[in-house]
Amino acid sequence: RKGKEGRHGQLRAAAGSNNTLDGSAQFHGGKDDFHYAVTAEYSSTDGISAAKDRNGSDSLEDDGSMSKAINAKVGYDHQAFQTWLVYSRGHSRYDFDDDSYSTGRATDNPYNQQWTDMQIASWVFALPLMHGRWNNQLQLASVDNDYETYANDLANAPFVGESEYLANTDRRTVEYQGSFTLNEQNILQFGTEYIYEELATDYYSSSYGTSTFGDDIRQHGWYGQWLSSINALDFSLSGRVNHHDEFGSYDTYSATASYRLSDQWRLSGSYGTGFTPPNLLDLYNPALGGNSDLKPEETKSGELGIEYTGNGLEAKATLFDQHTSNLIRWLPDPLIPWTGALENVDEADSLGIEIVLDANQGDFEVNSALTWLDASETKEGKTSKRLRVPKWSASLVASYHLIKGRVFAEALYRGDRRDRNFSTGTDVTLDAYLLFNLGLSYELVHGLSLSARLNNLTDEQYEEVYSYATLGRNGTAILDWRF
Repeated sequence: RKGKEGRHGQLRAAAGSNNTLDGSAQFHGGKDDFHYAVTAEYSSTDGISAAKDRNGSDSLEDDGSMSKAINAKVGYDHQAFQTWLVYSRGHSRYDFDDDSYSTGRATDNPYNQQWTDMQIASWVFALPLMHGRWNNQLQLASVDNDYETYANDLANAPFVGESEYLANTDRRTVEYQGSFTLNEQNILQFGTEYIYEELATDYYSSSYGTSTFGDDIRQHGWYGQWLSSINALDFSLSGRVNHHDEFGSYDTYSATASYRLSDQWRLSGSYGTGFTPPNLLDLYNPALGGNSDLKPEETKSGELGIEYTGNGLEAKATLFDQHTSNLIRWLPDPLIPWTGALENVDEADSLGIEIVLDANQGDFEVNSALTWLDASETKEGKTSKRLRVPKWSASLVASYHLIKGRVFAEALYRGDRRDRNFSTGTDVTLDAYLLFNLGLSYELVHGLSLSARLNNLTDEQYEEVYSYATLGRNGTAILDWRF
């Protein structure tokens, strides 16, 4: 965020169920051509036990989490150029439970923990030329990520024992972005990017011994896009050529179009291809099933949409279709189901339609969405439903705007979903669920507001992952001061 002239700030404090505490402080400002912004954030919660009591656990130890971060930005806007520096550092910790090796259901474990430390730094230099028709931007960025996991399975599975995994990833990026305005109807965008990634790991297991690993990957690419407008038609054409150390050269492309039928009606469509290579952790992370034989994911996707806007109503229907080759996901070992690795699924397909309807009449507003999705995957000639993807999902939010605030009610629905008991190697079905939430916000005095939210009013018991618990009825209150 760019600081405004003068000095400004925002303080935010929140408290909620499960001893949840959140707080943030932001200060930003500027003088003459200089500007700055600094933000500090903290969040913690006792959480809940992922292993639900109906799983037969004797003790339900909560799985807490904590995160904190600081972000800073300082910049200088000259008449001929702009430049800024960004720095961010964050730390997080969370507890997690196990799956039972005999039943596949979640089991309490008070020892398992994961820590992450991330540090990001970047410098940007922007140079407009030809009275702003030709814009240039150079960015240098560095991302350093330290990841540590400790797992103790002595109580649940003595033959597995305890393990500790440490990984450090470094990512360095150099990118140039440019744009050139040919005329009011045509803009060219172009650029090039170089990425260097490095991974170093240490792995200890009381059952399997110690191992270390290190590797690096380089990528570079060029891209371009043409944006154009001809009367009622807006369209774009784009392409990208990349080279990857491990997977060679590849290219992707996309096209979009939007046609205005009238002041209220618009048609739109798009088609594109994608290529996503596995990262170093996907390839070489033994703690999460790294697999050096993984292939890149390749996608082809298209959309068709129609949109109406007028008389306080916005409505849009979108038909979408996506085909993915070599989808990457974790699969169990057929002989030892509670172990496994990341593997390529031969094919994955998603065909769906989404309908969005927003209505606004005076102080009353309704936002709704309905999605039907047929998602499947094929492995070795066998086609099945995608894991944890519902065929039907919907949301509805009704709001009433007060002079100094807002109240709202929300309903969320997700249909039943296929999941997997990875210990027994059998499919299970996650039941559909419907959640109701309430919320309000009110400005107490100028710059000082209070908001509150109550989630899962009916205390619905539902699962997003087989046998793992989710939050029951819970609430949060937030105090926000802007100055």
